[in-house]
Amino acid sequence: MSRNVHRGPDWVVLLLWLLFVLHGLFYCLAMPLWEGFDEPYQFAAVQYVARTGHMPTPATPLSRQVAASLYLSPAPWMLRVHALPQPVLSYEQYWSLSPDERASLRAQLLSLPTSWDNEPSNPPIENYEGQQAPLYYFLAAPVFRAFASFTLPGQVIALRLFGLLLASISLPIGYRFAERALGNRILALLILAVVVAMPELFINLCRVSNEPLALLICTLLLLVSVQFVQSERRPLAYSAALGLLLAVALLTKAYFLTFLPAVIFLLWMKLRGSATRLFASLAVVLAIAAAGAGPWYWHVHRISGSWSGQTDDAALRHTSRLALLGQVAHVNWKSGLASILFSHIWFGGWSFLRLSSSTYLLLLVPAAVAAVGIVLCALKWLRSGCHPDAMIAIAFLYVCFWAGLCYHVLVTYVHLGVSASTGWYLYCLVFGEVVLLAQGFLQILGRPALRWVLPSLVMVFSLIDIYGMHSLMLPYYTGRIVHVGDVVRPLQITAFSVSDTFSRLASLGPGWLARGALVATWMAYLLAILMTGAVAWVLGRGVNSRKARPS
Repeated sequence: MSRNVHRGPDWVVLLLWLLFVLHGLFYCLAMPLWEGFDEPYQFAAVQYVARTGHMPTPATPLSRQVAASLYLSPAPWMLRVHALPQPVLSYEQYWSLSPDERASLRAQLLSLPTSWDNEPSNPPIENYEGQQAPLYYFLAAPVFRAFASFTLPGQVIALRLFGLLLASISLPIGYRFAERALGNRILALLILAVVVAMPELFINLCRVSNEPLALLICTLLLLVSVQFVQSERRPLAYSAALGLLLAVALLTKAYFLTFLPAVIFLLWMKLRGSATRLFASLAVVLAIAAAGAGPWYWHVHRISGSWSGQTDDAALRHTSRLALLGQVAHVNWKSGLASILFSHIWFGGWSFLRLSSSTYLLLLVPAAVAAVGIVLCALKWLRSGCHPDAMIAIAFLYVCFWAGLCYHVLVTYVHLGVSASTGWYLYCLVFGEVVLLAQGFLQILGRPALRWVLPSLVMVFSLIDIYGMHSLMLPYYTGRIVHVGDVVRPLQITAFSVSDTFSRLASLGPGWLARGALVATWMAYLLAILMTGAVAWVLGRGVNSRKARPS
């Protein structure tokens, strides 16, 4: 593929960037307090860093303020498994209360003393997010301090918006990465449109967590990796950049440990013709990564016995790796892989609202087609003599991350007896994933088919977004449906009760969040979905039909 790629029209990138922010704004405001995955624990970690200047440990209790809030607002369905002191109210229980009882709980929530954010919960509720790497929490701490005078729900929304804006910076970087990887500006813009349309991406990002920073750093690492593979000069400069990004990534999320073998493979693929350059570049990468992130991981290993610090992994610190591998055959891998794939496609927040199983299986068909295409690309690469290849580099990063998820399934099974992991983690690699999808379709279907395949993906994601939000999430959060297995209800549930739905939703948020503001952001969200689809179909008409060459 030609390396002289053309710069895309900036106005389209800016438009999609704006649509991304409008899309995410509604998620930030509409998702009730603590509905984001692990959000109360993530928020408490930011709160702790802002007040003390250092990271909590997994044994550090939540603040008294956060712990109290868990009993003054409806709690996500998955909080049932956290063995919290009762009574914790589910959405079903909360909306069964009388209006006066709900008003009393809301008044107590909005009047929680700010001084309680510096007091431990009693009885103590341990914060398992103390396992996390520190970078995001120190970046978010000044934001928390800037909004310290707000009520607790207002502070949560401020941090959600901070994360959304942080994640949005990845869009122009992701566009540049896709342009370099595919060598076609229209395809790169279509990649951007697909990403902007993905609903689970927003469920993952529009919460208080370190995932927005992980997406930004990972997208930068993807761009530099492709530039390194395509460059003919300055291997040490690129090695230094890779080492620095790897260090920053490791200080953001422990799951980036999976990138260590991927980066080593990247260096081998590019520099294996010169042992001196290979070892010099390898030394540079590892030295910078170790200097930047090594002290933190040494600290983690010292206090937890695990290099990752992840709760399930740390719990098995006295189990030998050989004994752990001996359990591989006992894992229910069908369940484990299904949990990753299904939660990657769409899980409606921490209440784990889900689509029907048949819908998930149907949506996996195009992914399977693309996967076959990538395997064919890999076979061609092997037959070519393993020359440097940007797509293979991306695929190897992706496969290594998947290996990490499979390891998580294993340790979760050994520790808890449950074969499962969390597929929303894959969204840090979303730009690489969609580029691989496009390349796989290209290999199987040819370039002309991409003019309708990628826009069709945008439409499919848009339909899932609209259906999931209006038939599952909003009805559940406002007490219209209950959580019984797969929650599937007709779209009309909210379509004919807009006023009441947003009045109820506003009553779950901060005092300044009025029904009118929610309706306005909802309309902007719908407009963003429609415009993203329109942009994708217009771009699809401009896809060059010439046969693609390998990158």
